[in-house]
Amino acid sequence: MQSGMNGSPRLPILLALYVAGWMLAQSLAASNLDGYADMLENYAWGQTLAWGSFKHPPLVGWIVGLWFRLFPAHDSLYFLLSYSAAAVGLLGIHRLAVATGLGRLAAAAVLLQMFALPYGTLAAKFNANTVLLPLWPWVAYAWWSCVHGERRSWSMPLVLGATAALAMLGKYYSGVLLLALGLLTVALPEGRRWLGTGKPWLALGVLLALLLPHLAWLDSHDYVTFRYLGEQGGEGVAWAQLLKFIAAPLLYWGIALAVCVAWFHDRRVRWWRRIILAWQPRGWGDALFWVAMLPYGLTLLFGLSGMVELSLPWAIPIGFGFPLLWLRNLSRLDAGTDAGAGAGADTGGPLPLRQSLVILLSLMFAGGLAEGVRVALQGGEIAYLPRREAARELLSRWDALHPARRPAWVGGLWAENAALAFYGDPGLRVIPGMPDEFPASLDRTLAARWSAEPGLFYCPPVARHPGAQAECEADALRWLQGQGLPVQKIEFDASRSGWRFPRARPLRHTAFVVLPQSR
Repeated sequence: MQSGMNGSPRLPILLALYVAGWMLAQSLAASNLDGYADMLENYAWGQTLAWGSFKHPPLVGWIVGLWFRLFPAHDSLYFLLSYSAAAVGLLGIHRLAVATGLGRLAAAAVLLQMFALPYGTLAAKFNANTVLLPLWPWVAYAWWSCVHGERRSWSMPLVLGATAALAMLGKYYSGVLLLALGLLTVALPEGRRWLGTGKPWLALGVLLALLLPHLAWLDSHDYVTFRYLGEQGGEGVAWAQLLKFIAAPLLYWGIALAVCVAWFHDRRVRWWRRIILAWQPRGWGDALFWVAMLPYGLTLLFGLSGMVELSLPWAIPIGFGFPLLWLRNLSRLDAGTDAGAGAGADTGGPLPLRQSLVILLSLMFAGGLAEGVRVALQGGEIAYLPRREAARELLSRWDALHPARRPAWVGGLWAENAALAFYGDPGLRVIPGMPDEFPASLDRTLAARWSAEPGLFYCPPVARHPGAQAECEADALRWLQGQGLPVQKIEFDASRSGWRFPRARPLRHTAFVVLPQSR
């Protein structure tokens, strides 16, 4: 495969084209942030940089919060964050390839991942699943460098402990990766030799030290994140979800696998045999195979046990090692070592990487443009949801009603209410629901704020939950009456306009003014 590798672009150029290409494609395709408001939720959590939240560990909120302290709030810049984070993971995959002695395949492994859905369309939504894309490859790289690298180095155990801690602060599901690497450390001879050095204790110490503040936050907040995690489990085996997860490598990495098989268009070996060869281990001691496959296998075991109900998006980070495994195995074809190769057969050779990159960039642009046209003509409510327009209209109406005072906080429909801060006033503190009720009550600083400063309950329409707006309005009225406060309701229509929105789709928005009680 040397001909293809020698023609590959330099890694910084490759990553820059990836980030810029996908940012442009997503900006063309999506007229809104994600429909589930995960990205707005992260923005709200990023306002405080707390050590935890009522749903997830804190890392995703930290990253978003710090990012938008440097950049203005805009959809395109949010997509830039999403793909920059994924590019960090691609760099980690490159380093893992080099560490495993497969440096000549590193650029190809990176490019193949760019064809995979987790690093493509799925990476656009930066949330608790995609935040693992930049982390898992670096954890694996640090582990490999510790176990197979220079024995005298004390730096890599520090890196291993730090990256493992970040992964756990990203999502507790990272425990599956750490369990897989721990089992491999015990199972492999080189791993057992490393255990005898004492350096694993350094890595473990760094991991625990960095997790300690989060554990302290959990203890002081009644382990609320664990409670949320427990609510995601089911009773018995969820077979439908399990079957989806079993298919995840093909659902998410099928295009990348097809491209890899096409690179090695060896006429001696049929395509289906190349697919089988791509996944084969080189014996029980094949460390690369187990690093690539064991997190996936352990997840399936947990699903089969009925302890958890698997969710297909959990599979987003698991395939960081898949393309490297395929490339290592299929590169045997160039050497003529495949058992099925006939003597004197004609072999084609790999498609050049630069040509593959041009194809990928063309697909990005064409696909983004086609998707943008489709959603514009279809007129879907999520695509036409006027988050920016409604936020600005509502704040304008507030100014007309109360010109001398600005709202300090916004509650109501979580996490759509964060649009008011993201698109309107970044100084607004976003509150999940009602300010003195769970989960807002977890933040003990809020009580003084809502009782002393003016705010809003914001109830926008939500396409995926048709009754959510009415429920939000009912909760707001109940709360205001319970507090003995007057009801001052704001109602208005907002819609999107311009060449991207050829249909007229005005949507009704409601809000309630909350003024502090006189003292």
